[in-house]
Amino acid sequence: MRYSYLSHLSCPKCQKIYTKEEVHHLCTCGSPLLVNYDLQKLKSDWTKEALDPTDHSLWRYHPFCL
Repeated sequence: MRYSYLSHLSCPKCQKIYTKEEVHHLCTCGSPLLVNYDLQKLKSDWTKEALDPTDHSLWRYHPFCL
């Protein structure tokens, strides 16, 4: 399974796209950036067994979020 399904960052205000390799918190227009994921790849890779059944915290989803 991949460690991260992050695809890119996007601005909801001006639609500018930033690659995941760039470190940004705000767009050049001042808007906070949205994180976009490769949901098709996640859907094809994901299995219920991939989650740690003993971990009931949010960290159990860590492999799917970065």
